[in-house]
Amino acid sequence: MKKVAVFGIGHFGKFHIREYLKCDCKVVAVLCRTQESISKKLELIKKLYNIEPKGYYDIKTLFDENNIDVVSIC
Repeated sequence: MKKVAVFGIGHFGKFHIREYLKCDCKVVAVLCRTQESISKKLELIKKLYNIEPKGYYDIKTLFDENNIDVVSIC
């Protein structure tokens, strides 16, 4: 199973998450613009897709803490 990170959780980011889940990928991390927006976006993702990826606002930390196979930049 491929581990995916999605950068940007607007309209296209939500679409990308949905499509990755259809392809049996695991969305393990999302990157948001600010620390303040992370919890709001994670709540939305959990509500829409019943998954709980980690939220980040710092790209270096995201890559340091996860073994990512695929990145979507939305």
